[in-house]
Amino acid sequence: MVKHLSILAGLLLSILILSSFSVYDPTCENESLPLGIDTPHPTFSWKIHSESRSFQQYAYQIVVGTESDFSESHCLWNSGKILSDESILRPYSGPALKSFSIYYWRVRVWDTHGNASPWSCTRKFVMGVLTPADWGKALWIGLEKDNPQSYLVPGLHGLDEVKKKLGSRKTETYKLPYL
Repeated sequence: MVKHLSILAGLLLSILILSSFSVYDPTCENESLPLGIDTPHPTFSWKIHSESRSFQQYAYQIVVGTESDFSESHCLWNSGKILSDESILRPYSGPALKSFSIYYWRVRVWDTHGNASPWSCTRKFVMGVLTPADWGKALWIGLEKDNPQSYLVPGLHGLDEVKKKLGSRKTETYKLPYL
């Protein structure tokens, strides 16, 4: 009798182990740690590890917060349980995100039997510039106007012509290789 119970307990334990699943490799905008996201609705993706060959995701839940503890005061968006087997490029649908802000997110999934996975590892993403007004007083980086005195005259051939045009400025000669 005891032998049969131990075998039954072993079988139940192996079924529990085989039916366990977890979320791994969560990405935002296809990156583990994206910096400078310039879309107001970033997308989230994840992968699922399961020992079961017939595992199928039944639902998922994404939580986005301003701190990694996801407390009620720091939780910005909770998708709730969404009935879907999709796990690639799921869009953010919460309140407007702010430029230059850091956000944290995590995901969990359910199987077809109603079992929930543990939460994925917490990842963060950093928003970039979302509106032209966010640029503030920033200036474009560009080439300053050149001093015409420093121009080399194109089309000069021979040292005599170069010396005549450039005067006492130091000049060097070079040859371009033939390829």
